[in-house]
Amino acid sequence: MAADFLIWIGVGWWAVGSTIQWASAALARGGRPEGAMHHRPADFSIVAPLNGAPDASAAYIAALRRLADQGAEILICVADAEDGAIAATRACWPDAPILIGSDSTFNPKMNNVRKGLEAARRPVVALCDAGVAIDAGALCRAAAPLPDKAGLVLALKAGEAPGNFAAELERAYINGHQARFLFAADRLGIAVASGGVTLMSLDALQRIGNWRGFNRWIADDYSVARSVRQLGLRTRLSDVMPRLPLGRRAWPVVWSRQVRWARTRLRLPVWPNG
Repeated sequence: MAADFLIWIGVGWWAVGSTIQWASAALARGGRPEGAMHHRPADFSIVAPLNGAPDASAAYIAALRRLADQGAEILICVADAEDGAIAATRACWPDAPILIGSDSTFNPKMNNVRKGLEAARRPVVALCDAGVAIDAGALCRAAAPLPDKAGLVLALKAGEAPGNFAAELERAYINGHQARFLFAADRLGIAVASGGVTLMSLDALQRIGNWRGFNRWIADDYSVARSVRQLGLRTRLSDVMPRLPLGRRAWPVVWSRQVRWARTRLRLPVWPNG
């Protein structure tokens, strides 16, 4: 009897888990109709934090330079004048606009990007994760819901070009489990938070206190989503997914990143519904 009971528990657990997996996959596939684009590259301030030479890959810096050539305001942020990202950036783009300096809050990323967010002057501000290459067309498509339908748009990154097995596992997590569940939650109207490219109007950024709206909780993506929702504005995921070339990844780095993200989620008060 005990064995039968355990078998039924296992079957029930499998059924519930499978239903959640299938439902999330179905919801994630239901894309929204693309709205009309009403922005051009010159409407964007792009805040691009770098930390270390690997962040300043030739492909990423070239993508930022192309956006600058098309009229976007590029604000590359580096915390330390001795950071290897500066030399790597200058090697690809000698006159790149680099802001140097660090704040002293609990969030290292915000310590770096605060100066960029405060310097942004264009109607739409885009905060990009390092290495996420996005072109002008994709940027304008992603920003289409701003500002009339949404106060904030998140464009999830999609990993590509893994160079080893550890990078392949990270790509599977980013593109599979993580992306599918986030898209499913977004389709249900739940405010989701994740890295990639965060887009919002300059007006909304100022209304949440500029960088302070990113720094109210330990995770900046969670914090900005909740800050925008508390203004009474909607947040949403874009169907545009900029690519993140992964290259070679060390297994300890991949593992520690997943553990750090899991611990961060456990320390957040609630999922940002409001």
